[in-house]
Amino acid sequence: MTVDRLDAVVKRVVGHVSLRSFREKDLDALVAFWNEAFATRRNFLPMTPALYRRRVLACPAFDAAGLILAWAITTDGQEELVGLVHAMKPAPQVGIYA
Repeated sequence: MTVDRLDAVVKRVVGHVSLRSFREKDLDALVAFWNEAFATRRNFLPMTPALYRRRVLACPAFDAAGLILAWAITTDGQEELVGLVHAMKPAPQVGIYA
């Protein structure tokens, strides 16, 4: 299933929140959300867009269709990332993943 097709299937509006698959333009908002959400966790390492790309997006098991982002519309009409769920496909059994 393509990301666009999945977006068409997954997109739902519940109250004022819409869900859609990750797009490259979402990276800065995703990294900011990640850093805020996990900042109080033990052994937290702040992410940068470059680090997120290297550690997550470049992973062979990454599938943009499985990274679903929840967006709310702010009072000034801007989108704000308010949640996410991330499912990865099985990693290939080669290299560091073997």
